[in-house]
Amino acid sequence: MTEMAVRRLFPIMKTLYGEMFTFADVYLHDDITYSNDYIGPHTDNTYFCDAAGLQALHCVVHDGTGGENFFIDGFHVAEVLRRRNPKAFDILSSVHVPAYFFDKNERHRYSAPTIRVDPVTKEIIQFRLNLYDRSVFNTIPQNEMHDFYASMREFLAIIHDPENWWQLKLNPGTVVIFDNWRLFHGRCAYTGKRAMTGCFVQRTDFLSKARLEGIIE
Repeated sequence: MTEMAVRRLFPIMKTLYGEMFTFADVYLHDDITYSNDYIGPHTDNTYFCDAAGLQALHCVVHDGTGGENFFIDGFHVAEVLRRRNPKAFDILSSVHVPAYFFDKNERHRYSAPTIRVDPVTKEIIQFRLNLYDRSVFNTIPQNEMHDFYASMREFLAIIHDPENWWQLKLNPGTVVIFDNWRLFHGRCAYTGKRAMTGCFVQRTDFLSKARLEGIIE
């Protein structure tokens, strides 16, 4: 039913997880998602050349407590950073951060800035932030690392400010679709049996649909 709902809107993006994926309490990939632990704010697919534009999540089963999902508007927190510390914003929008995913069947690696900015308009286009997928940092000299980490710490402090969080409990039967280029998302730890199913949608397919519906030009 999740697949039927999403396909009424967009084509589904096929990844190493397949088209539709389900994660519960059994590790199918080397990924923290397949656990009941807290997962901090992040975007998905930082190790892909073209990260998914949208992500759909559908809670199928949960008989315990916790597991609330939370979302942070990247546009808002990045503008807060740009006002407070323009230098930090410039560092995070220029330094390429390496990310990777390795398991026995897959080898993915990509580097890009945490904040992607349009070179002409200076508007923010995309965020790539996932501390769980970080690779060996080999894109800047050692003497520039201090400024990078100082900038990242300041950005993460803004992201973790509770005033910037919107929290949602996905009870069984609830579906959420969100912008993976704009929103940071995460999950509280939980108890009991919990299963989520979902999928990704490519950014280009999302924008095509939005143009057809007259939402954007």
